[in-house]
Amino acid sequence: MSPTQCRRNLFLAYQRGAGDRYKDLAAQYLDEEYFGPLSEGRSDFAGRHAYSHINALSSAMQAYLTLGGEKHLRAAKNRFRSSRRAKLCHRRLGT
Repeated sequence: MSPTQCRRNLFLAYQRGAGDRYKDLAAQYLDEEYFGPLSEGRSDFAGRHAYSHINALSSAMQAYLTLGGEKHLRAAKNRFRSSRRAKLCHRRLGT
């Protein structure tokens, strides 16, 4: 399981009543060096598989929904916008 999947699943376990330890673990594994720049509109996704992008989006949203941090909401929004632009580019290029 990738780190981004792990965070998302830990938040989901907490939300479904598994206990505070899951929320604490998920928060402990949030990669602020990753979500910080993403929340500011900068990303380091070059060379990463698309699956990583989607997991990052999901982890950021779960962090926002569970912890309420605006930084994670901004990171998710920026990641979504970036994914939409990439999808449009691929359509135009026919890839």
